[in-house]
Amino acid sequence: MTVAPTPFNVADFEALISGVPSEARAVVLDSPYFTKVKPLTWLPSSTSVFESSRWSAAGPNIRGFCGDKRAVLTRVGIPAMPALGVPMASELISLPQLGISVEATAWMRLSDRSIRCCYACYFGAAVGDAAALKLLASA
Repeated sequence: MTVAPTPFNVADFEALISGVPSEARAVVLDSPYFTKVKPLTWLPSSTSVFESSRWSAAGPNIRGFCGDKRAVLTRVGIPAMPALGVPMASELISLPQLGISVEATAWMRLSDRSIRCCYACYFGAAVGDAAALKLLASA
């Protein structure tokens, strides 16, 4: 689907999500598109919508997508640091067994002063169900 941010509206949004035949959809939109569909109270509870302004690694003019769990784009291992934690260090490390890099973060849990670690990474797959992912491009 290709549409400029200025005329983008709820009907365009509905066309984007209806292109993915699933009840549980995740939608990520660039900020100018995201603001056009707020408030999101009218959405089905199984559809999650997120705002993102980082598209440098996407294809030309890509400004959003709608997908389900069968889509080519997948997210894994995104634990959130607890609100009560105190960050100590964060760096990119390589997991040689998997052949990927992740961001590792060490933090201290204040309740018992224990040191904890977590990691975050995004990865994509080369193949998937093309019907499970629809891209939004700017005109």
